[in-house]
Amino acid sequence: MKFLNSFAVFLVGLSLSLPLVAQKNLLPAAKAALGENVAKSVARPTVAANTARQIAGQAALRHTAAQASAVVPGVRVPAAHTRSESNARRKNVLSYQGLVNSIPHPLSRNQQKIIRANAEALHDIRTVWTKNEKFAHTGIRDVLYETFGEHSQYALRNNQIVLSSSKHFFEKAKWLDSLPNKGQDKLGLIPFEQNAVGALAEYLSQYDLVFLGEVHYLSCVQQAVGDLLRALRNKNPNRRVVVFTEFVDLPDTTAKVEKEENFFTYYRRAADFPLAPLRPSDLQAPQKIDYAPNLFAALLKENFEIYPLEDRKLCRLANQEQPVLLLSETSAKYTSARNKSWARTMEQKMAEIRQTDPDALFVVYAGIAHTSWLMPYALPKFFENENRAVVEMTQEEPSDLNTLEVVWNKKHPFFKRKALFFWDDPHAELFARQTGFDYALVVPEK
Repeated sequence: MKFLNSFAVFLVGLSLSLPLVAQKNLLPAAKAALGENVAKSVARPTVAANTARQIAGQAALRHTAAQASAVVPGVRVPAAHTRSESNARRKNVLSYQGLVNSIPHPLSRNQQKIIRANAEALHDIRTVWTKNEKFAHTGIRDVLYETFGEHSQYALRNNQIVLSSSKHFFEKAKWLDSLPNKGQDKLGLIPFEQNAVGALAEYLSQYDLVFLGEVHYLSCVQQAVGDLLRALRNKNPNRRVVVFTEFVDLPDTTAKVEKEENFFTYYRRAADFPLAPLRPSDLQAPQKIDYAPNLFAALLKENFEIYPLEDRKLCRLANQEQPVLLLSETSAKYTSARNKSWARTMEQKMAEIRQTDPDALFVVYAGIAHTSWLMPYALPKFFENENRAVVEMTQEEPSDLNTLEVVWNKKHPFFKRKALFFWDDPHAELFARQTGFDYALVVPEK
């Protein structure tokens, strides 16, 4: 298996130095070499357990890539710590020289500029994480704060986002660490068995826009999502409850394209594609609903108003631009682009609905990697003028995609209890922005 991993990494690296057509022909060979260790689709990148550390298969692949190709373009390179600033600078120089020397054809001035800028970004990222090693044991780094080491515009933009986000994460962690008792007395809780879902629905009724961020592929979490949506509707009988979701695809725009597009030029104008709600007949189209079909079937049967968000064409273009995404969970640039697309779709439909229902309650159901306040270009950040809240929904234990994971004592009830957690402080909104969530619901496994 170790040989197969190395062989696949070699194929990925080789593919990225070839023309796009050749890349698309070569990547399937890399996927075949890895077999079941490769996710079948990157269009729905997920974390399959509560903590990012549990994505062992993908982590093993990334470590193999780093070991096999420390200075070769075309592999995913983790933002690994270095022992000292001098070592970091030395590795940075070697990385840049290796990138240039490994390319058999002459480089344009723009390509050289990209390689140099990316090498500098990688160096700066390593420096930031090394200087903040006290707070570096976080799952965020495994999910969205990782880097690309090959010579491409995509890699550069991704790493620039990672650098900015890393700085902000450590600033927030330091803020929490500086508080009396590290703010550990500011988090209230309601045990799950004491109608935590009902209490959460009561809290959320004060908002206009709610983001439900889940850990994927957990049936108990999906059940809790359904229970919460029902409770929200029951507590708000005079409000129109509207659901947007990552897990259903928008209608394809391919047939309407009049010019060649790529990941960086593609732009879907929401106004050009009127959005219709899901219908029960959509359940018969697996290519449209390929996640939590039982949940969506139940919600549609109960006449919930649900709209899709995922632009599959954007996902395809991202894979063509950066084929190594096929061998990884996700990336900061990729997730940020999807969030921007979703925000445009939501804004168009929300404005339309508010013409007849100005007090409508909008709910977004997606993954934590899209909704957490700590994520690059987090979806709720696009709605600054809205009264909004972020909810993390996990099973058995909380997500580690927050600053509590790196600052608080692990004996705190947050890490032990199945409960609804909320900030019990006049500055609750500030705590939410600095930690990642307004509310966290940890449900028991049934």
